[in-house]
Amino acid sequence: MSNSKSIEIALKKLNVKRGGLKTQITLLSKYLETLHLVNTATITNLQKRVNKFEPLLDSFEIVQCEIELLDEDIDKNLKEREDFQNSYYDLIAQATEILEKHAISAGINGNSNVQLVPTKFSKGFVQNMMDSRSHLK
Repeated sequence: MSNSKSIEIALKKLNVKRGGLKTQITLLSKYLETLHLVNTATITNLQKRVNKFEPLLDSFEIVQCEIELLDEDIDKNLKEREDFQNSYYDLIAQATEILEKHAISAGINGNSNVQLVPTKFSKGFVQNMMDSRSHLK
């Protein structure tokens, strides 16, 4: 098998992996769009989803770096990376806002049985990422 053929096969496999990661972005986005009634059950559900979602960026970085080593189309790869990161941080910010609002609301209403597990992204971290992103435009 020629070297270009094996690179082509490897790129196809990596693109499929990247597609699977992008699907996770789409799934959380759709979930947030349908989230109308916020109660303890939906907050717990959202927290579990966010906890599972957070490591996604690291997985994407690994796959994307492998693609970039094999694919010389720098502009296309930069766009893929930018689009993924923008979507990722937007969704983390949206989810964090919902979780924080519910935590504040639960505290005001005296609902002490609501206990949120903090995500590893603080509000300041998300804001810094959003500010950094605005410099890229």
